[in-house]
Amino acid sequence: MNRDDRQAGELAIQKAFEGKNEVSLDDFEGICIEVLKIPKIFKKMAFERIKELEKLDAELAKLPKQNFLNYYKRNCEGVDVKRQVFTLLAKQDKNFIAPEDFKPLFKNLLETHPGLEFLQATPEFQDRYADTVVMRIFFIVDSNDDDKITWRDFKLSNLLETFFQVSNENDINVVR
Repeated sequence: MNRDDRQAGELAIQKAFEGKNEVSLDDFEGICIEVLKIPKIFKKMAFERIKELEKLDAELAKLPKQNFLNYYKRNCEGVDVKRQVFTLLAKQDKNFIAPEDFKPLFKNLLETHPGLEFLQATPEFQDRYADTVVMRIFFIVDSNDDDKITWRDFKLSNLLETFFQVSNENDINVVR
């Protein structure tokens, strides 16, 4: 990581935590976008993963700045966005993404994405929708057809770009 990237990261962190020693999940969207540079649909996963890795109480509603800094230095500084998202999706200490690893992402997506509001009244259709999307992802990305998306598979795919599209598009039906 070059000096300019490190300084940009430090400035983004200072701005995100300006006047605060902790942030809530609601504040974390900006941190995902400006500091981590990951799609905002990962805010809840990232927030929860940081609490887990920093051994914080799972019920904690705010993330202390120092814990975020510890996580950032160990897991994000000098790490490209694609690797960060892969690591976020994969279970801790695994070198692949399994279908169930998408569940927290799709749960959050189904609860918060404006293009999926029509599914909020029908939990059974939410599950079917999530299962269908995950199957489609694996059909396209899983090169070995073994229900494991490896780093190589993920790196060669356009999945990250698709996550950015979903994050920024209100009409989810235009994203393929």
